Amino acid sequence: MLLLRWLLSPISFVYYLVSSFRNLCFNKQWIKSHNIPVPSISIGNLSLGGTGKSPLTNYLIHLLKSEYSISVLSRGYGRKTKGFRQVETNSIGAEVGDEPLAYKLEHGSEITVAVDEDRVHGISQFIPFPKNGFVLLDDAFQHRRISAGFSILLTTYDNPFHKDFLFPLGMLRERRAGVKRADLILITKCPPLLNEEDMKKFKVLLEKYHLPVFFSWIKYLPLQSLGKSIDSAKKALVVTGIAQGIDLKKHISSTYETIHLSFSDHHLFSRKDIELIHKKFDTFAAEDGVIVTTSKDYMRLKSLLTKEELLQYPWSIQNIELHIENEIEFIKIIKEYAKAI
Repeated sequence: MLLLRWLLSPISFVYYLVSSFRNLCFNKQWIKSHNIPVPSISIGNLSLGGTGKSPLTNYLIHLLKSEYSISVLSRGYGRKTKGFRQVETNSIGAEVGDEPLAYKLEHGSEITVAVDEDRVHGISQFIPFPKNGFVLLDDAFQHRRISAGFSILLTTYDNPFHKDFLFPLGMLRERRAGVKRADLILITKCPPLLNEEDMKKFKVLLEKYHLPVFFSWIKYLPLQSLGKSIDSAKKALVVTGIAQGIDLKKHISSTYETIHLSFSDHHLFSRKDIELIHKKFDTFAAEDGVIVTTSKDYMRLKSLLTKEELLQYPWSIQNIELHIENEIEFIKIIKEYAKAI
């Protein structure tokens, strides 16, 4: 490991120079950053990989949509298209990305969802904003050409940014000092039974940033059947194409005998994949099993699965909820920001 770090350190140093110079250009306003003329929250991280941005974005939609006209802008990672696209309930995951489509399918006409890799252009397509407009920027912490009014930085409990290193030595996209652009730090993927003492120890390591720190964890909801249902299943075939599919496998394994078919993050499923999944299920759990996938993965699977297959095979979605420690204070901070604009 030490040898590998020594070999990668020159690359990491170049990455440090490039990312630092880019941030300096924005800090000195040599490159213009565009403000959003309505309340806005950026949800992002300092590291590569999944830190739980989608559950938080969905949490904020639930929190704010009764008082504001919510517009969600995302890059639409993994889509085959380019440019601005408004997400509709009949959109396809390959065209708009799985997370934006999941937001739209859950909330429908209550929110506006769009994707654009150029965030400045994407925001301009929302103009004119309604009087009670509110923008959520999904995965936009490094997109400094657009400036949100409030920024939430996410970092995982098991691999927090303050213990990580710049890519490729570690998984950081930029220096740890980038946290100073945030207004709040949310620790994600915490153990559900995290005690006060552990939280205090963690917070001590972040005190120098002088930011509010909150802890969160994922609660798994009952399986949502998509067609054929099995009342007393004993086995589960877990199908994932997300960065942290092992978390779902671990949860399902606590109840079922489990086999995990893991595809790459944001994998674009094909009919060949569907046939592979069904063949695996037939040999493993045809009589007493279920096929379990995530809501994000289903956005890329649903256009491939026929009605007949959903009646023949017991596909289910594992939905989740985000729970935040000291939630009342967290909500207070968010709403006080919104009302101050």
